[in-house]
Amino acid sequence: MVPVRRTRGRFPVKDHRALGQLLARLGESSLASNVNRLARAANSGFLPVTPDTEEALRSAAADIRVMKRLLMDALGIREQ
Repeated sequence: MVPVRRTRGRFPVKDHRALGQLLARLGESSLASNVNRLARAANSGFLPVTPDTEEALRSAAADIRVMKRLLMDALGIREQ
């Protein structure tokens, strides 16, 4: 039997520390849960646009931007 050859993906991890920071940030946040609740409310037609809602959306967008940067750094990808 021939062993299965494992190959690296197209973008192997360049910075394990940055990837660890990203995973820690995801673990600490309730981002997935909050975005899911907002999406459900929007899909049902009940998403009151209040200052709290706007702040939640801005906060989620800021968290996603940070996580995107950490992931791109970890993979060694530079934006053009």
